[in-house]
Amino acid sequence: MRAFAKLLLLVNILFVSFPEATSFTWFEDLDEDVIEPYITKLTLKHKIGQMMQLNIDQILTPDKSGLDREKLEALIREWSPGSLLNSPFSNGMVGDRSGWNAVEWKALIDEVQNLYMNTTLSSGVRMLFGIDSVHGAVYIENATIFPQQINIAATFNPEFAEQMGSITAKDTRMAGMHWAFAPILGIATQPLWPRVFETWGEDPYLASVMGAANIEGLQGSPPDLSSPLKVAACMKHFVGYPNPRTGHDRGAEWIPDRLLYQHYVPSFYAAIKAGVATAMESYNELNNVPMVSSNQYLNHLLRETLNFTGMLVTDWREIENLYDWHRTAATPQDAVRIAMDRTSIDMSMVPSDTSFAELLYELVTAGLIPEERVNQSVRRILRLKHSLGLLNETEPQAPPDAAPPGNADDRQDALNAARESLVLLRNKDNVLPLKAEGMSKLLVTGPCADSLSYLAGGWTLHWQGAVDDSEFKFGSTLLGGIRERAATLNPSLDVVHVPGCHIKDHSCNAATLEAVVEAAKTAQAAVVCVGEENYAEKPGNINDLLMTGSQRDLLRAVTATNTPVVVVLVEGRPRVLDGAADAAEAVVHAFLPGPEGGEALADVLFGEVNPSGRMPISYPKYTGTAPSQYWRTFTDDQVEVEWEFGAGMSYTTFSYTHLALNATEIAPGGVVDVSLRVTNTGDREGKDAVLLFVTDEVRATSPEVKMLKGFSKTPLLAPGEHTIVRFTLSCDHLAFVSADQIWVIEPGMFTLTVGTGAWPHAVNATLKLLPEGET
Repeated sequence: MRAFAKLLLLVNILFVSFPEATSFTWFEDLDEDVIEPYITKLTLKHKIGQMMQLNIDQILTPDKSGLDREKLEALIREWSPGSLLNSPFSNGMVGDRSGWNAVEWKALIDEVQNLYMNTTLSSGVRMLFGIDSVHGAVYIENATIFPQQINIAATFNPEFAEQMGSITAKDTRMAGMHWAFAPILGIATQPLWPRVFETWGEDPYLASVMGAANIEGLQGSPPDLSSPLKVAACMKHFVGYPNPRTGHDRGAEWIPDRLLYQHYVPSFYAAIKAGVATAMESYNELNNVPMVSSNQYLNHLLRETLNFTGMLVTDWREIENLYDWHRTAATPQDAVRIAMDRTSIDMSMVPSDTSFAELLYELVTAGLIPEERVNQSVRRILRLKHSLGLLNETEPQAPPDAAPPGNADDRQDALNAARESLVLLRNKDNVLPLKAEGMSKLLVTGPCADSLSYLAGGWTLHWQGAVDDSEFKFGSTLLGGIRERAATLNPSLDVVHVPGCHIKDHSCNAATLEAVVEAAKTAQAAVVCVGEENYAEKPGNINDLLMTGSQRDLLRAVTATNTPVVVVLVEGRPRVLDGAADAAEAVVHAFLPGPEGGEALADVLFGEVNPSGRMPISYPKYTGTAPSQYWRTFTDDQVEVEWEFGAGMSYTTFSYTHLALNATEIAPGGVVDVSLRVTNTGDREGKDAVLLFVTDEVRATSPEVKMLKGFSKTPLLAPGEHTIVRFTLSCDHLAFVSADQIWVIEPGMFTLTVGTGAWPHAVNATLKLLPEGET
């Protein structure tokens, strides 16, 4: 307990720069008057039922066309399940439909709520509906779909994270749903992992700032879940999930606690400070202990150290997994007992039957689990429902003038986010932007060039992503965006499309490649779009980080023609190129920009938009040296990467000058103001992402080469225009977790660097942290 108490000191030290925001502790003031009457009048079965979350297919007709009222009424009478989740379309189309629109969703959920309210045994407690609205309300037909989280991180602009959260909340709540399983707060430390694209990148500070901003968009700032246009956010997946040793999803993780606290925990603490309402534990087993059964992480760390007072839900079927996946429980009942006895889990995402409730009821009636343990969780669940208006006589309704899902303004916001997320990584001889007016033929090739599904990725319309481009109600592919933009710039420009190959290996034969090569020889430029198919979670597991051989063959064949080549990467994780793109004149990383991505890419390629994205991850050059985060220690050999964290170019140039600190020495508890002038020294207007890194020159544990401690996106600067960028750096940002797993601050010298090694205009300053008592 002593180490955890000191860890609390660490967290307060490290994040004093975050604005104070309430968690949901203030709901405890309502317990006696609002919550306790429900604890008294709900039967034991119905209290346990509040802790059960069922998949929506459990209450639908066999063809998934509508509600099975008889089945739902029986469930309410027996258990009054506390929550439903998911979409009947999560695994693909149902008939000829890809999903329900907001009106259809709202009608079904209202029908469900009416049954709850009209069944006296439910005691007037409505159902809570949760959904994976992770980059927009992706399961609601016509809703605005944003770029994936990794793209929003690449903007280095928290306004987009907040904006995505706000629009997602509005669209989700207008469909009758209350709870978004977002944001994802793990940091992407294992590039093989198929959920890299769902993260905010590899840096703890970037993930902390973006995650907090997204939560403020989802819930409001300060949180106001009573608003009919806000939802409860859910920080996930707690904790250490993104670093499986094999790279396979749900694989085992080995993360020393010191590194866990220093790198993986901060984003969750920032979410708690932002007032996040709920949390989801993760699939993983960490250091051989399944998270779903961990007293250390779900009680000591989450509840006591981080002071999270909100509601905690499991991931899919995770309690039962203790029995038949993790194999740490002898029986399904033992799995329930372990989870309830050792952790503070409040709700089980069962999700396909009532087994959790049945087994927990047996355990409580047999005296093996105290009823008060059930009451503790039910209180947290009911506080959440009260905050959402689900204990009121009438549920909050969206105002009639609320902007409908998928309106033009919302889609414009998604397009702007996509534009700002694109990262220009190479631009030899200024081949970009393309000069459409002087071109007669442009080749577009590659398996990702004409696919909306690949641009959007997994968790889009369905769990594994769209089945077919016809499912999208709006958007454009890269090919479509190029053709539309070319038609306005040079109507006589012939945009030729030759697909070239499929993503999978062995799809390029000699004839296929020859067709592409012949088209490239007579073009003024070739755009080659390569990457990955859409996927999510375990189905996205791979055994090799290499980009597929067919795509590498395509890249080599086109670059050998001496026609200027622009490579566009559309991928959810960094696939090693093995030199296949080395001869290309330009490279643009698009990540997964969503259905608006084709237009955004065309705008950047033709210079209508100046790129300003930066890499939120390190892009490995070799499979044998991955993973290789930028925040390695000095004792690690410097690993050559393809592109480093923070890499990104512009069509203009910027200078960093007048770097100034208001003090070069600070005492513990002090702060220093950092400022510099950023000037557009080129001939085009543009934005710049300014990154502040700190290096601890000497400390008791091997220091990282550098750590991000601040970032700011400049406004659009005209040629010759400048702006002053300011940071406030507390000496507490210089803290680290010691070998004794205690957050400490050591006096000494620190180097402040604005920019990265890839930028010729990076500037440095030094700061001295004085010992206690010196001034």
